[in-house]
Formats: sequence, structure tokens, C-alpha cells
Amino acid sequence: MTDLRFAVIQLVKHPVFTAVAMITLAMGIGANTALFSVVRGVLLKSLPYEEANRLVLLNETNPAQGDGGFNVSYVNFLDWREQATTFETIAAFGKYPLTLRGGRGVAEHVLAANASADFFSVLRIRPAAGRFFTEDDDRPGGDPVAIVTHALAGQRFGSASAAVGQALSVSGAPVTVIGVLPPGFAFPADDVVLWTPVGQSTNGPIDRAVHTLFGLARLRPGVSIDEAQTEMSTIAARIQQAYPTEDPGHGVAVTPLRDALVADVRTTILVLFGAVGFVLLIASVSVADLMLARLASRRHEIAVRAALGATRWRITRQMAIEAFALAAVSGTLGVLVAVWAVDLLVGALGQIVPRADEIALDPLVVAFALGVTLLTALLFGVFPALRSAAVDVHGALTERSSSGARGAARLRGALAIAQVAISLILLAGAGLMLKSFWRLQRVDPGFDPTQVLSMTVSLSGTSLGASNEEVIAYYRDLIERVESIPGVVRASGVNALPISGGDSEGQITIEGRALRPEEEPGGSFRRILPGYFETMGIPILEGREFTERDGLAGDSAVIISEAMARRYWPDGGAVGSRIKIGPPEYEPWLTIVGVAGDVHNVGVGQVPGLATYEPHQQRVWRTMNLVVRASGDPVSLAPVIRDEVRRGGLDVPVYDVTTMQMRIRGSLAGRRFNTGLLVAFAVVALMLAVVGLYGVVSYSVAQRTREFGIRVAMGARARDIIATVLREGLVLIGVGVALGTTGALVLTRAIQGMLFDVTPGDPVTYAVVGATLTLVAVVASYVPARRASRVDPMVAIREE
Repeated sequence: MTDLRFAVIQLVKHPVFTAVAMITLAMGIGANTALFSVVRGVLLKSLPYEEANRLVLLNETNPAQGDGGFNVSYVNFLDWREQATTFETIAAFGKYPLTLRGGRGVAEHVLAANASADFFSVLRIRPAAGRFFTEDDDRPGGDPVAIVTHALAGQRFGSASAAVGQALSVSGAPVTVIGVLPPGFAFPADDVVLWTPVGQSTNGPIDRAVHTLFGLARLRPGVSIDEAQTEMSTIAARIQQAYPTEDPGHGVAVTPLRDALVADVRTTILVLFGAVGFVLLIASVSVADLMLARLASRRHEIAVRAALGATRWRITRQMAIEAFALAAVSGTLGVLVAVWAVDLLVGALGQIVPRADEIALDPLVVAFALGVTLLTALLFGVFPALRSAAVDVHGALTERSSSGARGAARLRGALAIAQVAISLILLAGAGLMLKSFWRLQRVDPGFDPTQVLSMTVSLSGTSLGASNEEVIAYYRDLIERVESIPGVVRASGVNALPISGGDSEGQITIEGRALRPEEEPGGSFRRILPGYFETMGIPILEGREFTERDGLAGDSAVIISEAMARRYWPDGGAVGSRIKIGPPEYEPWLTIVGVAGDVHNVGVGQVPGLATYEPHQQRVWRTMNLVVRASGDPVSLAPVIRDEVRRGGLDVPVYDVTTMQMRIRGSLAGRRFNTGLLVAFAVVALMLAVVGLYGVVSYSVAQRTREFGIRVAMGARARDIIATVLREGLVLIGVGVALGTTGALVLTRAIQGMLFDVTPGDPVTYAVVGATLTLVAVVASYVPARRASRVDPMVAIREE
């Protein structure tokens, strides 16, 4: 307790040192604690289901068509359920949008899900009211029923119990609410508000080549993932052998559900957590550097203690307790910083990562903060404490021994090298991410997004959705009315907008091409209203655009993308050829009438795939995305266009109103956040490294004051003194840059999947980062060097 009281007195007596050290450590500990709360909530925390470690997601695979997973065919799911023995239960589910009416509230667009009868029993949840699906519900011709979330039941009917037995309209079809989910249920996403039986799908997934679902299963007790994977691979091979032509090359992947939910963000979160760990390491090194500087000024005090009989252990204990006292206060402040940072992270990550609502400072996260605090105290406190105990008593008391000072200088030099090296690693990662993001922002999306407004309109379930002719007439008249609005240059529509984050694909069959089944291409399909290419600024490179006659008489028409024409008609001649989109036994031949420029339909970071376009009147779609090019601010036109959509009192949902520029910006939100956070960490690391280097050089100058005074007295010029000091700093910088570059070349491979059009070893980035770090470090060294050149020889020698 005496040591602790003395430690507090020392910290209070040196407020500048204490404040700098505490702020440095608090920021490092707080940032690490906040990022660990993300790792804990998203990657480590168990899912909120009974024995969640036994839940697995089932996807189909096809190595011939890429490394990514595929959705599940309903027919394959039925075979899996019949043949698999390693699972207690297998269920299937999918997501789809619909227009919801009924109860309190107006028509609205919502996200729904369909599921097999066993779905909720796999998760082992119980209804808050009513019941879940039965096998009788989950079959063609079953009673139209639905299950709603607790929030929707309260919103539409007042309470969960009041919702049971009530009627809703789902895209115009009546359903009866039979059950209400428990509060907080948010699987597979928190915006799914209604569930229907998958077996009642009117356009049922009856073809093995149609992949629209996901598989969910619960392992039997004692069964491992590997055992389940082996069995499912055997079943998939058996299905391939029984139906060799229906969907060739498909297998099954069994993945723990928790891993599957966070697969897309795992690497990103771990990289950021590693980066903030480096920041804490640099902060600890900086404080250790400050501690060494303080110990240098306390050499006489420590020598007196040793001369009066204090043992090395006694001195080490005193210095260590000071370090732990400083760490304890810093750790407390760090937790407060983490509370603030977690709120910011939850807000920023809510739309980027799954399970963001589970990010919190729970007891495990606080325990982590305590552990980080103790580790930090060891890093910056113990080594200086051991160093202090090895003081030369006689030399320190007579002020004639410089061996301790030289040893401290070497240790501080090593710490400065470590700071420079770690800073370069973070700067290299940030530089690569910045260059990647810069290139992403300059990718041509294939269309002109400026001054284009988009909104989604759904006629499903309205009085106009009864016949195709009514739908065609409505959208034709709507476009004419919208184009008559002042400020509208051109208007059109498409069933799926570019930069959509995903794309539906259909099997492409080319007339006269004998391709093996596994080589048959897949292409996205879009239904467009007249003027779509002109409105979006997509060029027609070959052939022509659609006319009003296309799709109404003679052969059906289609326009394909440049990528598709380049792959299958490299020498030209695509126009006039015929293709089918979808299962060839069901689909008609389409004549290619034009080739359009490639469009980034999924995202600007993905290579444009094969795309096809058909006129809306040829393949009617009830839910369309209006696109309107304006002469001024497109957002100001939204209320007027919404009124035109609902003219005549139509109860038509209008949603997802945004500009195409905002859509592109939103698609890059995750990359922007990751890049910004990594750059922030790198800047903090750079500042700490520069301060550390400045401290080392300043300390060296202070120790060599007499030497510089003698040099000046003997005729040394100011530039000679500056060059001498800078050489010392450049040695530290050079070694740190060399070590940091080597480490960065190894560690930046972890972010390879986060980069776009940039390699982890990009020489330009490393050259710029190395030059920047060197320049800033030289400037930091120049300040004390300049001070050394102005030493008064008489003052320096007299003080000595």
C-alpha cells in the first residue's frame, strides 16, 4: 500500500507525463475493447437457439461453375430429407418480397419467407401464440396460412393473441394467421415479417435446376460436421447418378450455421481487430518509451534507494506498481471510450454485418478489457522496471557513468524501430485499401447514374394485377404520365435494377451449340419497359433496341450483354442468333436483336456477368423499378411521381425510393467503413511512431549536449551537427522501414479478399507509404537536430 500511495503521488506530480500516457493507453485499450465486442457479438457468441452448435446450413455446390455456394433445389431437399441419417431434422426455407394488406395499416412491401413444416422445430422455438406449420399445411392445395412476427402482430392486430385467426392479403391472395413468432426472432434476417409454407408455392420449385431455397438441419447428438458432410456427399453422388442430365455436377456443403451467417464479414472483422491490436502495441511501446525517459531522470533517486539498502526486487516492485497504477486508470478510461465506440460501431455496422444488434459490452468483453489492461501494463511497465533495478549506484550518484544512459538509449532505439515497423504495416494495409477503394469509385458501372431516380412499384394483389394486358397498359400509361412531368427528361422501368447486390440467373441454351450440361452458361434476365437503355445511358453496341412489336408477334426478342456476345460470338454474328433462357424444355426460342454495353448488375466490385434483356410486354412482370432521368434534382420529383403511381385511388406500394448515385454509394458502404477505420488506425500509429522517434532523438541530443558543445567550439558548422543527428534518426528509420516492409508483405495477404484491382504486394503503394513514413520521421528528427546545432559551447561545457 505504501508503494501504491507513492505511485499515485508520482503520477500526480508529473501531470503532463501522466496525461499523455493515460490518453495513449486509454485510446488503445478502448479501441481494442470495442473491436472485441464486435468479434464477440458477431463471430464468437452462440446463436440464440437451444444447442445452437448442432445447427448447420446446407448449400449446393458445383465446382465447374465457381467456388461459391448455390441455393438448394426443392426436389433435392426432398431427397435429402428422405435419405439422410446424420440429422435429427432437415428443413428448407427461402426469402421473397410481397405486398401485404389487412388488419390495421395500408398496403406495404415486406420481406417474407417460406419454410417447410419442420423449420421451426429445427430451431427448437415455440410460438408466442397459435401454432406452427404442419405437414398438412406444407403441401400443394393446403389451406392458405401464415405465421407472423411478434412485431407485425402488434402493428396489424394489436397483440399476438389477437392476430391468430385473422386474415391477411399476401400479394392479393388471402391467408389466415395461425401463429405468432416469439419476440426478437430474427432469422434469417430481422426484416422478414411473415412466413408461408414452402410446399404451397403456386409456381413451385419442381425442377432440380431451379435453386431458390436454403437447407437448415440439426445434427444428431454425437455426429460431427465431417460425418454429416461425408454422408451428404454420398447422397449427392447418388442423386447425380440417378438423374445425370437434370442438374449435373452439383454436390452439397455442410457448414455450421453460425459460420455461414458471418462468412462474408469474418475476414474483415478479424483484420480490423488485428489492426487495432497493432495500435495498442504501438501505444504500449510509446508509454514504455516515456517510462524509460522518466527513469533516466530518476537514476539518482533510484541509486539513493539502492545505496540505502533497497534490493533489486524492491526497486522493480515499486516501478512495476507505478506501471500497473497507470494501467488501471487507463483501463478504466478505456472502458468508457469503448462504451462510446460501441454505440458508434453498432450504428455504422447495422446494415453491413449480421448480428450487429448483439454487439455489446457484456461481462466477457469487460473481462477482455481487464486482460488487455494487465497485458499492457506488462508490456510497458515490467521491462522498464527491470531496467531501473539494474542502475549503477556509484555512477548515478557521482554522475560520471553513462553506461546506464547508453543502455537506455539502445533500448529506446529498439522501441522506436518497432514503432516504425508496426506503423508501416498498418500504413501499407491502409494504403492498399485506399487504392482499392479509389479504383472502385472510378469503375464505370456501365450506365450514367447522374440525376436518375429509382423507385419500386408493385401491382401484385391490386385490382390491376388480374391480367397481363392490364399490367402492360398500366405501366405504359404510367411512363407517359411521368414523362409529362416538368423536369423529367426520360422515364422507363426494369424488374431488377443494376447494383442490386445479387442477381437471378437462368440456364442459357444457344441454338446450334452442343455444350456439355456442366458447360452450359447461366445469365441474368431483365424485363424492361420502352426507353430503358436511353434512360439509363446504356449504349446499344450492335443491332437495335426493342420496338413496340417485339414480343407481340413472330419470334420473341432478346438483347444480350457485350460480355455474352464476346464469349460466344467473338467474331461477331450474335444479332440474329437464337437462345433460350431457363429450362430448355419449357422456354421458347428468343432472337437476339441487339447487343448492349456491359452493366455492373451485382456491384461495381464484381465483374459484369452474362446478361439478357426482354421487353416487358413479352414477359410481363408485376413489380417494376421505375427509373427517371431528371434535368435537375431527381429527389424533388419523388412525391409527384408517387402521386402518378397511385392516381385513381390505387392502393399501390411505392418503396425503395433513391437515386442511382445513392445506390452505388450504398453498395460501397461496407468498403468505405473498413477503409476509413483502417486508415484511422494507421494515422494514429503513424503519430505515435513519430512522437516516439522524436523522443528518442531528443533524448540522444540531451545526452550529447557536451559533445555537441565541444564540436561547435572546435569549428563544426550547424549543418554538420544536423547531419550527425539526422544520420542517427535515419538509421532507426531505415531499419524500421525494412522490417515493416517485410512484415507487411506477409501480413497484407490477409486482406487480399478485401482488395479490388490491387495486389497485396503493390510496389507503388509500398513506395509511397515508405517514402511518406520516412519523410515524416525525418521531419520529427530534424527538430531536435536543429536544436542541437544551436548549442552554446560555453554553456554546455560549464554545465558539464
